Amino acid sequence: MRFLDRLPRARRKHALVRRTAAFTRLQAKLMVMMLVVPLAAPAGAQITFHFDDAQGRNQVEFQSKTPLETFEGKTSRLTGSVSFDPADVSTMTGRLAVDLASLDTGIGLRDSHMRGQVLHCEKYPEAVLAITSVLTSGSPALQNGQPMTAKVLGDLTLHGVTKPVTADVVATWRQASSETAKRGPGDLLDVEARFAVKLSEFGMPRPQMLVMKVSDEIRLTIRATASSVKPAEPAQPQPGR
Repeated sequence: MRFLDRLPRARRKHALVRRTAAFTRLQAKLMVMMLVVPLAAPAGAQITFHFDDAQGRNQVEFQSKTPLETFEGKTSRLTGSVSFDPADVSTMTGRLAVDLASLDTGIGLRDSHMRGQVLHCEKYPEAVLAITSVLTSGSPALQNGQPMTAKVLGDLTLHGVTKPVTADVVATWRQASSETAKRGPGDLLDVEARFAVKLSEFGMPRPQMLVMKVSDEIRLTIRATASSVKPAEPAQPQPGR
């Protein structure tokens, strides 16, 4: 401030105003940086995304295609979670489960035969995918709002048999914002995964009855959104009620 004392009064006032304005702009820039920087996850920060959706928006679909009949089925009963560092998706681990008894093809009689004579749901109620690794062709870092294509490798347990599978995946990480809050709490992870399995490799019969002809190869598609906020535990019934 000493040089200001040597200036004429008018110029001194003008210089002081300019300094104050510059300081105010600097404060504003610092505040913006403080708001923006937390949106980037620090390196090494693991985030767990939960696929449980009480609203039933997630979908697992399958398609069976034979020369005589093609049919599809779906369910929203997808549970489980994945954990990884957004700076390196190769760190991903996780477990996803599908409730097989909830698969719906749109025809009740066909559903009954599928659940009882193909899937044997009473003995094997779930299909479970344990993720073992993730392969990317480019950078392993997820960028906010930018889709990433990858191959996800895992072990699929179906009908009591576990086999390795590879899924083609498109994943988009969306950091929490006013827009994502309309869909769910916390950070969101949008996923579309596609892969195929052969029933014969899992020891499953292929009925060719009139009501249902099933192909050996079944194509599966998962379209789901997971949240970094763990869903609330269901309320436990109170004793005596």
